[in-house]
Amino acid sequence: MKKDMKKIITILIIGIAIAGPIFLLLKKGKTQPTYETFIAKKTTLTQEIEATGEVKAETVLDLAFERAGKIKKIYVKEGQTTKEGDILISLENDDLKAQLNQAKADLDFQEAKLKELERGAREEEIEISQQKVENAKNSLKDTEINLEKTKENAQSALEKLCQESLSLMENAVNVGQSALYALTDIQYAHFNSQDQESEEIAEAKRLAVSTLLGGENTGRWTNDYLAKLSGGVKGEIEKAKESQDQKAIELALKDVKEALEKVKAALEKIPLSKLTSAEKTNLSTEKTSVLSEALSLSTKIGQIELQKTTNQKNISQAESQVREAKNALTLAEKELALKKAGPTKEEIKAQKAQVERTKSNTNYLKTQIGKTKLLSPVSGLISRIEPEEGETVLANQIVVSIISQNKFKIEANIPETDISEVKARKEAKVTLDAFGENTVFLAKVVKIEPTAKIIEGIATYKTTLEFEEIKGKSLREKFNQIKPGMTANITILASKKENVLAIPRRALVSKDDKKSVRILQDGKIKEFEVSVGLRSSDGLIEIKKGLKEGDEVLVSEIEKKKKGFFFH
Repeated sequence: MKKDMKKIITILIIGIAIAGPIFLLLKKGKTQPTYETFIAKKTTLTQEIEATGEVKAETVLDLAFERAGKIKKIYVKEGQTTKEGDILISLENDDLKAQLNQAKADLDFQEAKLKELERGAREEEIEISQQKVENAKNSLKDTEINLEKTKENAQSALEKLCQESLSLMENAVNVGQSALYALTDIQYAHFNSQDQESEEIAEAKRLAVSTLLGGENTGRWTNDYLAKLSGGVKGEIEKAKESQDQKAIELALKDVKEALEKVKAALEKIPLSKLTSAEKTNLSTEKTSVLSEALSLSTKIGQIELQKTTNQKNISQAESQVREAKNALTLAEKELALKKAGPTKEEIKAQKAQVERTKSNTNYLKTQIGKTKLLSPVSGLISRIEPEEGETVLANQIVVSIISQNKFKIEANIPETDISEVKARKEAKVTLDAFGENTVFLAKVVKIEPTAKIIEGIATYKTTLEFEEIKGKSLREKFNQIKPGMTANITILASKKENVLAIPRRALVSKDDKKSVRILQDGKIKEFEVSVGLRSSDGLIEIKKGLKEGDEVLVSEIEKKKKGFFFH
């Protein structure tokens, strides 16, 4: 047992003795990571679309506009020959031309504004801005004076109506009081008993007297006592005359109208059957007078409300003019301050961006105008013209067919990921498996089908190319040997940019829909956000913003290990 223990201890000691150096060697063998980098530089980028197609016998090429519109003019006839680039049909485009002219004018304005910003303000411009400030101050003063006059006129107009109301109310109370006297005379002549009819008349009279003249339990008072009353709206008018308070006058006006309505109601309670002819005439006259005064009061109430509305409108307009004048003064003062201070870098940058946006809009309109002209993509014979002049056609509606002079065409199905970069008349290089990759034919895109075709689950668009003019005896001999059905390897030049800053695409870091790159500076990695553009076919990508020429960009990280035990 002791021998076994000694063996175990001996093995452990030997193991530790061997493992220690190996661990040190392993630890010593580790190094800091190294990096693959790329120096950002300016170069020419080309984007190429590669596809495989099939040679077909050329028959008829159907053409359509990319946009809808009204046919303006047809330049060819059926059976007529045409050359590549000849205009066939045009759409009306006066509206687009007008927009383009406006866009060009806007571009000229924005470019002039940019030059002005970059130049800075001249002494004469500063003087003009100072004059604008003075003009704005004077304008503000005028609007403030106008506001005060408007308020005064509004108050004066309302006061005039109120004074007219006082006279009108006094007359109305007199008419109402006269009507109550006539009612009282009839009451004592015919309705002074305790029957229901007499009681109803007395109650209606009480309400009218109480409202118009004041007093309590006045339903059976005689005219002598009624003449002594000075309360109700009659007293309210006196208080309004004394205070000259407009609100009190307006309230009294409404109260007098209500009092006359109660007087009229009391008069209506008297039955005409018991009255003499003279009494009937007198009662009718009083009713008419009361009604007339009530209508006059209503009219005056309406005039006052209209005047108040008009006053408010006029004052609001005057106040708005004052605010506008203040804003104009503030703007003029800021403009003067800016003229004196000069433009900031941010302002120049923003104006440059505005110029670029206007250029883009101009170019877009030029492109749209170009789409109103249908050009012949090939030389050939016009076999069919569908529309007539003045007719409206839809986008992608076949309008003309051409029999090409070329005896062959190439058809290829290009996936949707690439089709946006392929345009009509784009150049292409074509090799045929039958002749090998050293025999290169030139071709151009002449048609792209508008509808997709699903192939193996992928949306593709049939694209037709036509061989360009064959130059050289050797190439002509090869061309004469072409047969329908041959496989064509196509490389379409989609885009090309010269003298642009570029780096490898694999150097980009994508995160949250943003692109960035890592740069080595003083042995440290720093990350910078960038804006990208054209992706070339050789793995490079255009950097529009965020880098400068000569920056050392980190492409990938490589970890190296030193040789040690068990490492080869």
